[in-house]
Amino acid sequence: MFASDRCSKLNDPWGDGAVSIDFGDEQGAVSSLLESKVRETIDGIVSFGDRPALIGAHLARSLSVLGNEPDAVEIAGNKLLTRVKLCSDGLPSPRFTAVPLRLSSSVSSGWLRFPCVVKPLALSGSRGVIRADNRRDLRKAVERLRFLLDSNDVRGHRNVSNELILVEDYVSGTEIAIEGLVTDGVFRLVTVFDKPGLLDGPFFEESIYVTPTELPESEVRRILPVVTKAVSVIGITHGPVHVECRINDAGVYVLEIAARPIGGLCSRVLRFEGNGVADVSFEEVLCRHALGENIDEFRVVSDASGVMMIPIPSHGRLRGV
Repeated sequence: MFASDRCSKLNDPWGDGAVSIDFGDEQGAVSSLLESKVRETIDGIVSFGDRPALIGAHLARSLSVLGNEPDAVEIAGNKLLTRVKLCSDGLPSPRFTAVPLRLSSSVSSGWLRFPCVVKPLALSGSRGVIRADNRRDLRKAVERLRFLLDSNDVRGHRNVSNELILVEDYVSGTEIAIEGLVTDGVFRLVTVFDKPGLLDGPFFEESIYVTPTELPESEVRRILPVVTKAVSVIGITHGPVHVECRINDAGVYVLEIAARPIGGLCSRVLRFEGNGVADVSFEEVLCRHALGENIDEFRVVSDASGVMMIPIPSHGRLRGV
């Protein structure tokens, strides 16, 4: 069964196997999917996207199939809850505070030091993340973020997390992304993505991901224990994880953890081999994992690969590439 908020009977390639759900209505989405179970046997769940991951967790618990606890997925999908959890367990963390969106003009007082970063709590892909080097920049960043969170697009998510903004110290250093799989609470590294583009602000637009990493093996060994502990602290026990990190001399800083795989078409850069098969998609590995199959033999193909997200030079509508 395929469930999406973008199903259309006019151009639905899944036919009767597709269920249209509203990701903004968590309880309603779970109820719709449980009702659909009457005509579909559900043996496993794979979720793509942050809101779908939470719905998938609730559904997995209702059906007693493999998956994460909803509380863990909710923490992973909220930058403030993630920061509080990681900090309380002693993992490297910048100083941070949360400010109500309607009172965000007061963010320029108190403990602030520059540079700092303002962030929405529940948007992914670095959307709305802005660096401020002084109080004037901070006021402009907050105004811009408030405008974004008040947009119809974001309001349509009906996510109460968007009523707060996160302000934290800017963390300098090399930024990487880590793709992993968790089985019975045990984290397994899938790959490390380098981000060769300059990511020092004021905006942090996702651009190029390249694998395998050019980091020395000693650096990867320094990163993995931190990421492994972070995944455990959040409470993710079964499924894919996508982790964004910054590395500097002071330590390894986990910026965010998502209880889902890498987004969009980017997964095409990950091809696997194993079980006598030379070319297996990441989606197939995820489906096997969701069904409880042993995927230990599947390994990422060692050839270099990468993806570049379409850059956004200015406001407007993309009409062609």
